[in-house]
Amino acid sequence: MQRKTLITLALAGALLGVCGLSALAAYSTVGALRATNVRLRWFEDAATSARLTETLRLDVGPGVMLAIDGCGGDIDVRAGGDGVVEGEQVVTGWGADAVAALAAAKAVAVRVEHDASSVRITCDVPDEVVLVGTRRGHDAASFTLRVPAAAGLELRTGAGSVRAHGTAGAAVLRSGFGDVHASGMRGAVEAQSGAGAVTAEDVDAGAGDVALASDFGAVAATAVRGRALRLSSRNGALTATGLTATGPVEAETAFGDIDIADARAAELTATTQNGAVDLRGGEVAGMVAIDDAFGDVTVADLAAAALRVAAGRGKVTLDRPRGAITVDGGFGDIEITGAVGVRLDVAASNGAIAFDGSLDPAAVHRVKTDFGSVTLALPADSRLDVRLRSDFGAVTSDLPITVTGAVDGEARTGTVNGGGAHLEVTTRNGDIALRVLPAPARLPDPT
Repeated sequence: MQRKTLITLALAGALLGVCGLSALAAYSTVGALRATNVRLRWFEDAATSARLTETLRLDVGPGVMLAIDGCGGDIDVRAGGDGVVEGEQVVTGWGADAVAALAAAKAVAVRVEHDASSVRITCDVPDEVVLVGTRRGHDAASFTLRVPAAAGLELRTGAGSVRAHGTAGAAVLRSGFGDVHASGMRGAVEAQSGAGAVTAEDVDAGAGDVALASDFGAVAATAVRGRALRLSSRNGALTATGLTATGPVEAETAFGDIDIADARAAELTATTQNGAVDLRGGEVAGMVAIDDAFGDVTVADLAAAALRVAAGRGKVTLDRPRGAITVDGGFGDIEITGAVGVRLDVAASNGAIAFDGSLDPAAVHRVKTDFGSVTLALPADSRLDVRLRSDFGAVTSDLPITVTGAVDGEARTGTVNGGGAHLEVTTRNGDIALRVLPAPARLPDPT
């Protein structure tokens, strides 16, 4: 009995000690916050807002640089008349009632510094911590401004949206927790959001670059032109239509689909760890490189000098490709249709491979799968040196093969139509079939 009492007293003492340490830590934290001028709110429901509106008009030069930073609200900047930056500034404060909300708005200090070449707007927004209670919004200053068309922009906000339209200078647009949108721009653009969507429309950077990025949000681009174009997200889909780059186009996301239509570039790369990749139309002078760990890959009507696909798990579909084709597939079928004069280097770990089209007569072609069938449909007049081998499966051909070596089980080595391009097809477990590609239908003779 005495032992139980001692244990109980010990536990009670330990509990009191923990509570005392917690109270001391809380007291120290509150003291530290007060020392840094952080406003503490106890038992407050800040559900009322107040706004203070002010008109801005600043005389500037045509190529002025506008910078806004640290104000926490929405920013909307558009091209306007020359020689002036003008618009509206709105400060919003939140409190438990109208008086407290107005006091919060008045506590936001907006500083404007300017000369003919630059305008810099910064804010001192008091930090607040609600220890017990809620806040329906945050104190911030928002801006809606018109600037000279040639203006450059550096717009940054912590928790609002950023929108820019029609300016011709270089633009840096960033939001911590809000959407970012650029449209009608005629200069280099760098747009980034920590947790919002990033979009660009009708942007021509000329010899400059365009970079669109979001940590947690989708990225979309329409009719964007420049030297190098980059779309990226850590967690979000990438969508683009009508991209034109004299240099590379790069699209990379960790978790999300990539959908690009009608891109024209020197080279194009698309990378996702988890999502589908869909490339349609367009023209790439050099290499198209796709790396997809988990997801289907589809490429259709995209003219490129070379196409390389690395796919971990998912089907690979290539429609009407040209040039050199390299596919390194993991677990999934590979289907190539309507190919014209291509060089084949295709491999799969576990999946069937199907091809129809014509091969480059001067190239070496290799097709291999560990577990799956291989079916190749080729023009009847194809001239080939073939080596076909299946460890466990049948080898058949509708094309006439003149055997030049010994027949070894399901293996054939020989020539088709007198020989020509080298074609090697192997599978460890599956059938191999060469088929005759049907000739294209001819229009009836009008006579």
